[in-house]
Amino acid sequence: MKERLLIVEDDTTNRELLKYIAQSYGYETLIAVCGEEAIKMAKENQPDLILLDVRLPDKSGFDICQQLKSHNNTKHIPVIFITVLAEKKDRVQGLALGAADFITKPFYKEEILLRIRNHLKLKAAEEKLKHTVENQRLLLDHIDPMVWYMKDAETLGKVNRSFAKFFQRSKEELENTSLKEILLPEEFQECKEENEKVFHLKSKTRQRHIYTDGFGEKRLIEITKVPKIHEQGEVEYLICSGEDITERNQKEERIRYLTFHDSLTGLYNRTFYEEELKRLDVKRRLPLSMISCDVNGLKPINDQFGHQIGDRMLVEAAKILREATRDEDIVARWGGDEFMILLPNTTKEEASKIIRRIEKLMESRIVESIPLSMAMGAATKEKEEEELEDIFKIAEDRMYHNKENTREDFQNILD
Repeated sequence: MKERLLIVEDDTTNRELLKYIAQSYGYETLIAVCGEEAIKMAKENQPDLILLDVRLPDKSGFDICQQLKSHNNTKHIPVIFITVLAEKKDRVQGLALGAADFITKPFYKEEILLRIRNHLKLKAAEEKLKHTVENQRLLLDHIDPMVWYMKDAETLGKVNRSFAKFFQRSKEELENTSLKEILLPEEFQECKEENEKVFHLKSKTRQRHIYTDGFGEKRLIEITKVPKIHEQGEVEYLICSGEDITERNQKEERIRYLTFHDSLTGLYNRTFYEEELKRLDVKRRLPLSMISCDVNGLKPINDQFGHQIGDRMLVEAAKILREATRDEDIVARWGGDEFMILLPNTTKEEASKIIRRIEKLMESRIVESIPLSMAMGAATKEKEEEELEDIFKIAEDRMYHNKENTREDFQNILD
């Protein structure tokens, strides 16, 4: 598509010469001989550039330029004055009104073409930049992540719609304001200190923080902050983006929970127990005691009363084990009717006390008229050179021995 020029010149000779020069180099031309006509044609035809004579019969080129620059539909069009006026004050006046350039009469073909080309290229570059900026703004305003930048450690610059929506404010309310206006005092202090750190260290950060949204709800936000460093090596501003990961984090926590917990009893599972066993098998955790537990009669309970009753028996057993142990102890469902308790920094005497505590708690626990009963066996690693596998085997053997001694009594209860 040809670029279009509007030539505003009342002198026939100059007008035709400008028209010839423009058309000979492939430009489409429009002609106006007075100010009113020029303004009308500019609004209706949207030329890419205007060559404007300063002296016209109805009004001056300065007045025409001022009108063009004050109208939204024409203010973007570059204006080059063509004039016999060469004084500095005239040029200053024209440039102050928004003119792009001056060509002094008598003019030369090469000069006119050079100036036209330069300003058309500049206009095209400006429009491309404007288009790019607008596309970026539209993109930023239509993405889910929050985007904003910090002028300093506590002052916001521009923000996108997602950021404004999070705080239930308009973009205009938030831009160029202090974080103090939208964050709770403790949240503001934490955010400000982190921003100061990024400004100082000049390095990118990614962290998770809890912030209160416009509805007063606490939300977990994952935030990335990137310092924009200017040529002198100082941070000009921080470019920030944030994503509300509250629901995602809850799902991750749920998956993590299910990965390491038994779904029926809520106790740790065997996988977690074995990992903790490796972690706790160090000198500073000695003596390290284990208690092996097995619910008595679970199979006959399942056979006679159904698996629902058997499951309730396991849940009740898990409650007792939690009640009888400390927060730092690891209580896990080993599998089926078996449980394991790992007791760091616990002597064999202390482990025996915990077994007695479990036995005491079992005395009052009955599920569907069936008393809860568990066989237990304990063992303790006291020396670093002892193998945990051997300790586990001792605890398990003691548990099975205990189970054999109580098997007949428990069967009598079921009968």
